[in-house]
Amino acid sequence: MYNDSALYNFMPTRFKPIAFTIESFTNNFPVPTYSIYHYEFNNLGSFDGFSILNITDNRSVGGLLYGRSTTNNPVIYPPSVSIDADAVSQLRIHSSATCGTKGSFYFKKGSTWYFGGNYNITPNGIPMDNYINLFTNNNWTGTISNFSIYPTNLTTCNFTIDSIRFNSLSIFTLKNTTGNDVAWFGRNGDIVLKGQ
Repeated sequence: MYNDSALYNFMPTRFKPIAFTIESFTNNFPVPTYSIYHYEFNNLGSFDGFSILNITDNRSVGGLLYGRSTTNNPVIYPPSVSIDADAVSQLRIHSSATCGTKGSFYFKKGSTWYFGGNYNITPNGIPMDNYINLFTNNNWTGTISNFSIYPTNLTTCNFTIDSIRFNSLSIFTLKNTTGNDVAWFGRNGDIVLKGQ
């Protein structure tokens, strides 16, 4: 935690606190985020353009993608994407599974696929937020051309995916003397004033 008068002078007058501190969040979750890219499954009866492998009983109902794994390697992926990795620090997958211990995320740059991380599964079928920190992944740079989600690691598991969100994680937050957030500082240099 530290003070910096230059940042105070940068702020518009109506946002200036009497005194403030900057706190680093780097690897702590949950912290202030804002979604840069997001994918939801709102079209009835489709996977909204996503392809599937090793999945049966697939359908989209009420904003949820449903499926059942036929192997321990089920996967969904979009046709193509263009994600600025430098603007994204966190992946949030709102999902559920009835069995398994982990889900996984991979991403593609050019013709090469990279491991993005795992998230733990609570095998109770209840949707929950699952996070993967991309900030410390050395390969998460440049333009991401595709990604894949493995919603479980066991066969004959029922699963749902509600949304996939790529967030800009605030690596610093500006607080006033009462401890209220005044502004968030994203990895890509964005400064987001609270209430804007």
